[in-house]
Amino acid sequence: MERRLADVARTTPAFAAPLRGYRRARLADDHATAEALLAWVGGRPNVAASAKRTAGIGGDLDHFGALGFLQGLLTVLRDCGHPGLLVVLDEIEALQRVRSDVREKALNRAAPAH
Repeated sequence: MERRLADVARTTPAFAAPLRGYRRARLADDHATAEALLAWVGGRPNVAASAKRTAGIGGDLDHFGALGFLQGLLTVLRDCGHPGLLVVLDEIEALQRVRSDVREKALNRAAPAH
């Protein structure tokens, strides 16, 4: 597992840490911690601090970390033999109803910096 996570850890260490913690929790039959770590990776708020401590992570996942997590997920999928990922944007209809200047500002803020 460490060999497979090496690429992920190099580019997105915050994604590799909860995956390691998840695996350790599963091996120890600690289902609550494993589920909490999956919830954290999924961006859910209010994940138990004790679960995050076991994986060596802190805080919540924000929109800045989400792009790195997507890159980490793509690496994991590739290593598992999957050629890619289909992403469905669920809020497009709501975004289209926003004033164009507000929409432009929101899209620019969400875009990764180069």
